[in-house]
Amino acid sequence: MSGLCRELPHTADPGMRVEADALAELFERSALGMFGLMFDLAALRPNTEAGVAVEAPHVS
Repeated sequence: MSGLCRELPHTADPGMRVEADALAELFERSALGMFGLMFDLAALRPNTEAGVAVEAPHVS
């Protein structure tokens, strides 16, 4: 993890600290951080492209 998302050392469970200026950015960084805890992001290579559409009520 890098930037404003960093892994917190703990003996039992993985954890991370995430900072952002906006809620949407916080969710994005949190998702990338969790993905980074599960996989080696540097080793991943894109091999598939897919479009995604999402609808949700406005969150403020």
